[in-house]
Amino acid sequence: MSAATVACYNKVEFTKLLKKVALYSLSLHLKCKGALHSEQG
Repeated sequence: MSAATVACYNKVEFTKLLKKVALYSLSLHLKCKGALHSEQG
């Protein structure tokens, strides 16, 4: 594998990881909001 191929592959994997982290933090955020709403309600 050439350096360019490795760099491209790493970029793709990194993007996948970022998306997972973003989705995870978003779902946590929504859970927290939901919990707050249910406590108030």
